[in-house]
Amino acid sequence: MTMRRRLRERPPLLGAWVTIAAPAVVEGLGHAGLDMVIVDLEHGEPGLEARLADLTRAADAAGIEALVRLPGWRLEDGGRLLDAGAAGIVVPQLEHSETVRRVVLATAYPPAGSRGLSVQTRAGRYGSLKPEALAQEGDHRPLLLGQIESLAGVDNLKHILAEPGLDGILLGPVDLGAALAADASGTRKDLEGVLRDIAAETAAKDLLLAAACAGLEEARRFQILGASLLVMSAGLLWKGYRELAVAIRSPAG
Repeated sequence: MTMRRRLRERPPLLGAWVTIAAPAVVEGLGHAGLDMVIVDLEHGEPGLEARLADLTRAADAAGIEALVRLPGWRLEDGGRLLDAGAAGIVVPQLEHSETVRRVVLATAYPPAGSRGLSVQTRAGRYGSLKPEALAQEGDHRPLLLGQIESLAGVDNLKHILAEPGLDGILLGPVDLGAALAADASGTRKDLEGVLRDIAAETAAKDLLLAAACAGLEEARRFQILGASLLVMSAGLLWKGYRELAVAIRSPAG
């Protein structure tokens, strides 16, 4: 079953951000029970892209999917990253419907887009797939999620959601909260109200809702809003060890 179908039929799916170029981390996350990872080229360490094929191999080995978050200035590279084995693309700071069109153009095969077709890639299983199998549509096409993280994204949400090819919205509460806090107009809703509005408009368009979560409490909150994909903070890998170290070294420990 494809990830797109699982998101609709068996939510919630669990994921994590990957910011270090370590295939073992991806494989370990899969064996820990997660369903997917997002390789973060926006905030990840240098060298992450160079090891993307190895990271997607690790995901395959653990039976999970790997998406890629593009830097905002690298939208036209989406097709090449899908060739390396990524199952989908995440677009950060999505503010305009034109951005969706640019990403679809770069990542979809004709007639929807202009992505070049080559089976001599990891996605094409190094020539073992026929071109028509690689260019499948429907549930098998790459997933495309956009992050609403700014006031412009909120203002233009209806136009963004109307664009063909967009599968859903990934809520980015940290950046969105910072944008709301910096707004001096005094007319904006609080963060929780805006998140609820985004969730409602996304559901009204029958699109998927995903959310970046700092921990269990936040994940539960986004489940209530209807999120079918919960992407946990990369920092949770280290938080457990930090809490353990503090507990052991404390006088009470």
